[in-house]
Amino acid sequence: MDTAWPAISEFMAIARDRARGDALGWSHGAYAFNRISDRDRVHLVHELMQAWHAGTALDREVVAGAFRQAWDSEPYLYGFRAGNYFTAAARYGADVSTSRLLEAWASAMMMPDEKAEMAALEFPCTAYRGGTGEPAGVASGTSWTLNPDTARFFANDWPRRWGSTARPVVLSLTVDRSDVLAFFDDRNERELLLSGDVPRAGFEIVEP
Repeated sequence: MDTAWPAISEFMAIARDRARGDALGWSHGAYAFNRISDRDRVHLVHELMQAWHAGTALDREVVAGAFRQAWDSEPYLYGFRAGNYFTAAARYGADVSTSRLLEAWASAMMMPDEKAEMAALEFPCTAYRGGTGEPAGVASGTSWTLNPDTARFFANDWPRRWGSTARPVVLSLTVDRSDVLAFFDDRNERELLLSGDVPRAGFEIVEP
C-alpha cells in the first residue's frame, strides 16, 4: 500500500497478521477495524474514502469488512457521539459523498446470510424511516428498515437519549428491489440501504 495512506497500511498489517498466512477476507477487515482506537478508525475511514476516490487499488473484501463496522458503529470523540464513522470522516474533511461510496460498496458489506435473505425478500415492499425534524429531510436518508418499530425507536427513543427535543416523525416508502443497495440485519434492525437515486417524494407520514 502506498505510504501516502499510513492508516490503511497499518490497518492492512493488522488484517494480515490476523489471517496468519490464509487468504485475506471480510472478517479480517472487520477484526482489524475493531482493533484500533475510535480516532484511528475515523482516520482510517477518511483515508479509505479518499483512496477509493483516487482510484487506489484496495482489497475489496477486507475493506468491505471495515466499512461494515464503520457503518454499524459510532465513534465517541471529545465527549460526544459523532454519528457513524462515515459521518465523522466527512467532518474531518473527506470530500467523497457517502451515498456515492455506498453505491459501490454496500453489496460487499453484507454478510452471506444477509445476501441470502435479501434475495428472498418480496418486492415491492414497504420501508420505514424514523427521525426528527422536517419529513422531507428525514426521507432523504439512506438507512430505512422493514420494521416500523425500529423506525419508531430512531424517531423517539434514540434522539431523546442524546437530549434532542426535535419533533419525531416516522415515514413509509414503497421500494423495489432495484432501489435497495443492501440489507443489514446483524443488529436485528432489518435495515435497507436505499440508493440516492430513489425518488423520495412518494413517502407517507406514518406518525405522528
